[in-house]
Amino acid sequence: MKIILKMLLTAIAVIVLAKFLPGIHVASYTTAIIVAVVLGLLRIFVRPQGKRI
Repeated sequence: MKIILKMLLTAIAVIVLAKFLPGIHVASYTTAIIVAVVLGLLRIFVRPQGKRI
C-alpha cells in the first residue's frame, strides 16, 4: 500500500512539474504513471553515493 501511494504522489508531482516547467510535456496520466514507476525502479536499483563517516 505504501509503495502505491508513493507512486501516485510521484505521478502527481510529474504532472504538476510539467505544468510549470517550460519544455516539459506529459501526454497523459498514463505517461505520468509510467514515469513514476521508472523513477521508483531507479530509486530501488541505483542508490545515491553519500558521504560515509
